[in-house]
Amino acid sequence: MVTTLLDLMKHLHKFYNKMNIPWVQLIWSTHYVNGKITHATTEKGSFWWKDIMRLSDNFRGIASCVAGDGTTVLLWEDVWNNNYMKTALPRLFSFAKNNILPLAQFMSDSSIENNFHLPLTQQAMDEALLLQ
Repeated sequence: MVTTLLDLMKHLHKFYNKMNIPWVQLIWSTHYVNGKITHATTEKGSFWWKDIMRLSDNFRGIASCVAGDGTTVLLWEDVWNNNYMKTALPRLFSFAKNNILPLAQFMSDSSIENNFHLPLTQQAMDEALLLQ
């Protein structure tokens, strides 16, 4: 039986949505604890899982991301809220301390100096206000 690309991407859909399926829960609890986001870390797991994760960029390119709690979304590198924040807020992004910052971590840390190199330009500050 040949596994199609679509079938493999269905696994990513289940995974990124943290569906209540034993294999999904096992992978999250084993490999991606402490707020790590799968596509922002090195490959981990079985050959099967690594093959599926290699499709992550393709999947994220066609999937519509809902931020939810932000634990599977990168602030700058993922499309969420119908925006690619890296290009929507380029001046603010240029001051970012962490380019692969999880959205959940950004939302939990309201201190601007922890997330951006200061001082911000006026244009970057205007974009920061849009982000909040």
